[in-house]
Amino acid sequence: MGQLEDIACRFAARQGQTCPAALTPAITVFASDHGVTAEGVSAYPSVVTGEMVKNFVAGGAAICVLARAIEARLEVVDVGVLSPLDDLPIVHARVRAGTRNLMVEAAMTQEETARRWPLVGRPPAAPWQTAPTC
Repeated sequence: MGQLEDIACRFAARQGQTCPAALTPAITVFASDHGVTAEGVSAYPSVVTGEMVKNFVAGGAAICVLARAIEARLEVVDVGVLSPLDDLPIVHARVRAGTRNLMVEAAMTQEETARRWPLVGRPPAAPWQTAPTC
């Protein structure tokens, strides 16, 4: 029980509360296309990525079934899909459309990498914090 109490205290501290809010399950899918697929290393072409994102939004993918089964919030983040997805209700955090072929050149520049990191992770999770229940 002592370890559980320590964990609860850490959660409460991170939330700025004296009592931690109940945790709500959440699943975040990060979608991107990789230039190295031009080398034949993927089972599917890049066009499939955009179609899969549309399937996530429509609720037809296996991850959607899992999210519903555990009553989890499902969030999709575009971090570099080649296909334009601007009209979809997802988190738009792309710095560029796909990466370059890493067999030929750097997949991303240091600047692109530095610009991408603040766009993903904690910011999408912030709105889902809940109020304490105890």
